Amino acid sequence: GEATGLWLIFNAALDASYLPRYISRYTAGLKYGAVSGEARRDLAFLLLRIVFHVVVAVLLILHAERVLSWLVKDSVAKQNDGRDQDGSSVAEKGAGTA
Repeated sequence: GEATGLWLIFNAALDASYLPRYISRYTAGLKYGAVSGEARRDLAFLLLRIVFHVVVAVLLILHAERVLSWLVKDSVAKQNDGRDQDGSSVAEKGAGTA
């Protein structure tokens, strides 16, 4: 959970490194009085990606224990599908009674 959160923060920082180029395209368009829809959309999507990565990273870091226990519980439940209440498999019990 925490490692994934840190990876998402790294992705946000990487995306933020592209901001100067996008902002310069946007301000150049403002300077000449015509900002293209593509420049606006690209900047908006970049900002959205940065915000999304940071928000998800913070949530994963804050709730890492709960997310991990949920994943482990699901994994353990899948492993125990073929087991009876005492821990032995149905096949083992059938072999012992023959």
